[in-house]
Amino acid sequence: MHPLLFDLHYYEHAQESVFKHYEIVLIPEQADVFIFPVNYLTINEKRYESHFNSLYQLAKSQNKKLLVYTGGDYGKTFNDPNIITWRNAGFKRSNDENTLILPAFMSDPLEKGFIDFKLLEYKIVPHVSFTGFATASFKEQVRINLSTLKTNLKRLIKQEDSDYQKVYNAAGKRFSYLQKLERSTGIKTDFIYRDKYRAGSITVEQREKSTREFFENLNSSPYTFCLRGAGNFSVRFFESLALGRIPILIDTDVQLPLEGIINWDKHICRVSTEENLTDAITRFHTSHDRESFIELQNSNRRLYERYLNRHAYLCEIHPILKSIL
Repeated sequence: MHPLLFDLHYYEHAQESVFKHYEIVLIPEQADVFIFPVNYLTINEKRYESHFNSLYQLAKSQNKKLLVYTGGDYGKTFNDPNIITWRNAGFKRSNDENTLILPAFMSDPLEKGFIDFKLLEYKIVPHVSFTGFATASFKEQVRINLSTLKTNLKRLIKQEDSDYQKVYNAAGKRFSYLQKLERSTGIKTDFIYRDKYRAGSITVEQREKSTREFFENLNSSPYTFCLRGAGNFSVRFFESLALGRIPILIDTDVQLPLEGIINWDKHICRVSTEENLTDAITRFHTSHDRESFIELQNSNRRLYERYLNRHAYLCEIHPILKSIL
């Protein structure tokens, strides 16, 4: 469902702060904006096309915009001035001006007790961690090629309504970047390679074990390697910030949440796909000293608390939303 509606209607533990900014009204004339309640990309499967069209026309007749959530890895770009799109994915160069980028809404790992918050001292050599799906498997490359071709064909014949995608083997790209870092004498690394997503966990016990290993690895070093997955965003990026870690973000034309409010380059090491990864990390690392390095970790945790958890984001996006209604 739409994340805003989740807090306003369904979630029994929603923060009171959200209700200070939003309320649901049932009379169209009283609304500032309309909201389509479910993920737009499910409407064909659920046969909600007529519902969407009716609500769209009603909003348009009231000279009001429609909030639409396009969830999943890919999302959809509408390029429609009557629609405000909420999404995780997309590309900065092609997202329309009425696009709001969501953080990855997740349970706070500190509140869940996965791990304890700790500050790591500045060392001469930058220390980078990673746990995740990274493989040079030819089988994975073939799978990605076939999967992308199949889904793009569905898009062509209107069976799939998400944005067209180029082939991108995220696991293979990660493997290549990580191997380069491991070969570098100027970077300390602590990488756990998985040959399947979430280590192929099936049972609750397996998932708990892989989750614990993930957060222990993430918390063991100040820097975390972050590269997009199937969609053009990284959940690991937000998990890193929640623990006060410093994401090393490979910038694949990524649009980050609240870019008009957050000065992201003060919080992360952003590396373009054309840059030398080792040089970029070293340059970022040497720009800090012991004091600023400790403060950066503290400020990244505060950033997550202030802007990126669910209720904080919904409050922060409110004035931006009002400005484009």
